[in-house]
Amino acid sequence: MFDYLPAETQVFLHGDITAAADAFWADAKSRYQLLRGDKDRPLLPPLDIFLPTDELFAAAKRFTQIAHAEVMADAALLPAVEVNRKAEDPLARVRQFTGSFAGRVVIVAESLGRRETIAQLF
Repeated sequence: MFDYLPAETQVFLHGDITAAADAFWADAKSRYQLLRGDKDRPLLPPLDIFLPTDELFAAAKRFTQIAHAEVMADAALLPAVEVNRKAEDPLARVRQFTGSFAGRVVIVAESLGRRETIAQLF
């Protein structure tokens, strides 16, 4: 991912990144060990697709890093943007926010199922 980011990218650090990266890495290795025997769906080893924690931080050092505490004093609270499935326009709050916000908005999903739901709503 870092190879595709522009040089002026700012990396926002929130929470205990080291612990989260270590937990992710341990989980990825554990899942690989558990599922690697399926010859119909061969898996790539974690090292082929993910960065270990030390390499992650080394790659991130190329960019300006902002810690959570540094921006909280100047941050504005995000207005309510949740989806109201019972409303005539479930995305009314999202549309209102994105229509008045001058910056870029990124919408992410935690799973393929959530992504499909979001795509259907949009």
